[in-house]
Amino acid sequence: MGKLVFKGVFELDSTGMKMNTIELPPPAPGEPESLQFYRKLLDERKVETAKIVESLPDSRPLVLEIGCGHGHFLASVAAKDPNRYYVGIDVAQGRIQRAKRKSTLLKIPNLEFHLADARLFLSFLNPRQLSQIFVLFPDPFPKERQKKHRLMQDEFLLSCHRVLNTGGNLFFRSDVFAYFQEVLVWMKQHPHLFEPVSSEIWPDAETTVFEKRAENVHSLVFAKK
Repeated sequence: MGKLVFKGVFELDSTGMKMNTIELPPPAPGEPESLQFYRKLLDERKVETAKIVESLPDSRPLVLEIGCGHGHFLASVAAKDPNRYYVGIDVAQGRIQRAKRKSTLLKIPNLEFHLADARLFLSFLNPRQLSQIFVLFPDPFPKERQKKHRLMQDEFLLSCHRVLNTGGNLFFRSDVFAYFQEVLVWMKQHPHLFEPVSSEIWPDAETTVFEKRAENVHSLVFAKK
């Protein structure tokens, strides 16, 4: 399958759908077929995501990893921490399939993986529903014209603040120093929302595929005020 793109609204290829917006204007006469297709797909994803969020347990603190890949990191953390419930999401179907096989093989009861878009998933969560959020090595979109697509920006970070409980932690890790600096600057500009926390609270976990490839790793931990 080739790549299907519509004016920066979405990008669809064999690995999954990357959405640049989760809200669309009302349908209009003469709307391009590609946008009609995306509208239908987005509606389906919203229904699926709502069902996933509704099924999440509320008996234990919830932890979310965004862009979980094959699930190595989250599986290793969940196996050592039965007191929390762990959820991993990714837009790549192949990665989620491998993560689910890993979870089944290891028989980790407090862990699940789902195909879902981060912004859409966060939009269905209740305020203060999560205790921790992990974002490890998100796509840095290194070219200048691509930077607007970076995940760690205003809308996303404000959504993270909304769904974290007070004192809940946002963990961020990147091998791109400029991206790391960009997020650090944003946090310093919003001291009323987040405060820095010692990186010593990072959990002891299996090294991710991206981390193994990285020459340098830059980590941040913040707590919601």
